[in-house]
Amino acid sequence: MQSPTALERLNARIVRCRRCPRLVAHREAAAAEPPLRYRGQRYWARPLPGFGDPRARLLLVGLAPAAAFDGDLVVAGEALAIEVGA
Repeated sequence: MQSPTALERLNARIVRCRRCPRLVAHREAAAAEPPLRYRGQRYWARPLPGFGDPRARLLLVGLAPAAAFDGDLVVAGEALAIEVGA
């Protein structure tokens, strides 16, 4: 078996991330009561790692539709602007 690539290791870290206690509590509550359309399925309720060509020259970043809980949408946008040097 091959050892994981740097991108695979990063994706694993993203999925395990628990750095924001409010977000963790929110997503765990969502997992406890998933939407009816997901009844009987394993509901993800975890951070979503990136996907696509790791060599792509264009990066699109967005927030999930439900990401705007408790004003975090503004904070996330500010953090993204800092990361990309806007």
